[in-house]
Amino acid sequence: MTNFPDTPVGAQAAWVLDVIRTGTITEADVREHFHEHMLTMVSAPALVALLSGLRTQLGAVELVAVDADSPEHVLAKFASPSGPGLVLDCLVAPTPPHLIVFANLEPSPPTTTATRSWDEIAGVGQSAEPDWIDSKLWDTRAQLRLGGLVFGVVEDGKLVDVRSGGVRDLADLSAIDEDTVVRIGSISKTFTATGVMQLVEAGRIGLDDPVNDHLRAYRLEGSSAPVTVRHLLTHRGGITPGSAAIGVPEGQPVPTLAEFIGPTLEVIREPGTVWEYSNLGFATLGQLIADVTGVSFEQYMIDHVFDPLGMANTDFIRSSRVTGALAIGCAAAFGEVGLVPYQDIIVRPAGSVFSTLTDMTKWVAAVMNGGANDHGRVLDETTFSSMVAAQFELPSGAGGMGLGFIALDLDGHRIAFHNGGWPGAASSMWVAPDDKLGVLLFSNTFAARNAGAIDQAVAAILGHLLTERA
Repeated sequence: MTNFPDTPVGAQAAWVLDVIRTGTITEADVREHFHEHMLTMVSAPALVALLSGLRTQLGAVELVAVDADSPEHVLAKFASPSGPGLVLDCLVAPTPPHLIVFANLEPSPPTTTATRSWDEIAGVGQSAEPDWIDSKLWDTRAQLRLGGLVFGVVEDGKLVDVRSGGVRDLADLSAIDEDTVVRIGSISKTFTATGVMQLVEAGRIGLDDPVNDHLRAYRLEGSSAPVTVRHLLTHRGGITPGSAAIGVPEGQPVPTLAEFIGPTLEVIREPGTVWEYSNLGFATLGQLIADVTGVSFEQYMIDHVFDPLGMANTDFIRSSRVTGALAIGCAAAFGEVGLVPYQDIIVRPAGSVFSTLTDMTKWVAAVMNGGANDHGRVLDETTFSSMVAAQFELPSGAGGMGLGFIALDLDGHRIAFHNGGWPGAASSMWVAPDDKLGVLLFSNTFAARNAGAIDQAVAAILGHLLTERA
């Protein structure tokens, strides 16, 4: 019989399985087992609804496989008599009481999904004589079992160095490179924020305007105080995280935001009081752009952000602008690397951009140059500078929240940062505007343990480059 390991994460994963089997859970249980970091992404009521509902959906699940790569991280596969089953990706804090920092439940991949052993893809595309940067990248790739990654250095607005290793597609072992189409995840939010700030700069909306003054597709309701544009840009809108899945399997119709959200979006906290990362908040900012301008959000971003910056191979949807070879998502688990089923993102303004490292270089150039690159300008320098400046300190103390960006300090260097993650995609962007230096990494692999380690590796490389310059 398969069992969870006798480790901190094993105990928490066993509790999750028990909840799925019984359907019995309260908000008090959630707060006892989940770290506050997790509760900023999914509210306690939403977790109760999600976990208790699985009993009805799946029936009596059975634990069939466990892949534990550390005392804090585990992947577990559950079989279900009434569905495809589930994979639990669970990460706990390293210190007692080892609360759950991240937990994700995804349908088990189909049995026909292509798989490869790690040895088959480990050395694909990697340099034979690695330097310090190569070694950092390849060690991180091996540690996290990343199918492929592509990394770039941008200096004074130019792409001056590219490193890539691994596969774009497990099926044919084709290599990933700087022109591979990648999904950048939540780095997309920095573009959405730019579109919003263009409307602020033009006087069409105000940062402190109530969102409901301009929103037409649906309403924000549940608070006596209004939710403002600034609140949504800084993840302090108090909006419900929601419990519905924000992905749609390939080939199925993608609902509009209005169809997905309905006539109202619930505000569950006093706006401006609590920082809670909100995909629905940023999706609403995209809807705001469409409602104010009268054109679709996606077209507005092409006309006013991507094309002015020369980003011809970038779009919020998988359109004719992004016809290059797509990095096919994959995940490492249970001794193999397998494909991740493709999903479209419903909340597009929050994380659905398709691009290439080459095109994203132009965005990094604009970030380090106050909203402009060699192709054009999208915002006044003063306006853009306000976006990458901290509005307040984040609860973690790890940095400040800007308007769509995270403001960090790296050894005394000012950093504009954002990362992203989606099943089959991970990204990390670090820009030092005062030093005119930036770095980017994109991968076609994401798991709970990946984001922090990827960010740490990218930050270490940027720190190394800054030190070499000194």
